[in-house]
Amino acid sequence: MKIAVPFDNGQIFQHFGKSAYFKIYDTTSIFVLESEVVETAGMEHLHGSLAEFFKEKGVQIIICGGIGEGAINALNAAGIQVLTGAQGEADETVKACLKNEIKLNTGSTCGHGCSGEGHHH
Repeated sequence: MKIAVPFDNGQIFQHFGKSAYFKIYDTTSIFVLESEVVETAGMEHLHGSLAEFFKEKGVQIIICGGIGEGAINALNAAGIQVLTGAQGEADETVKACLKNEIKLNTGSTCGHGCSGEGHHH
């Protein structure tokens, strides 16, 4: 499973659409195998292009702080789940999410971990 986060200086960048870098994690269901930082400069305001970019990279989940509804719709249409409300150190957040130690939002009011457990709307 591949997870991407907007990335800046080791932290989760809080504005998905304005992030110039994303860190993509290749994970099992419980831990990170490897990761890479990719530059998306020039695509920041083209939500459809970002969705296609992540789809081509095999990303299945985006973990971020804030994100607009247009971007969520484009990512969801590309088959990518969006988890919002994340903040702090990117690596630790992804690890905690894989272990279901934190709950993030899926655009609704209930939280879900990276495992996708919980009820769906």
